[in-house]
Amino acid sequence: MHVVQRLRSAALADLIGATVSPYKLAKWPISTTMVVRVNGTVAPRSRNDGWDFDPQTRTLYWYGITYRPKKGDAIVVQARTWQ
Repeated sequence: MHVVQRLRSAALADLIGATVSPYKLAKWPISTTMVVRVNGTVAPRSRNDGWDFDPQTRTLYWYGITYRPKKGDAIVVQARTWQ
């Protein structure tokens, strides 16, 4: 099953380093199939400058500042899920 989730950014743009994110996914994705876009730009899965995913809490975490969403940014998460 292919799932696309659209999320809205809260306001964590001015924080540096990993932040507890309001981006909790509704379903458990297969994390290796995840593609995350911020305003249409693919953000890399990176703990230096990008995002990472905690499968236990289904939450996205942001690192660095290049791809970190700002208030009002459109976040789209695309991934396959288990049936």
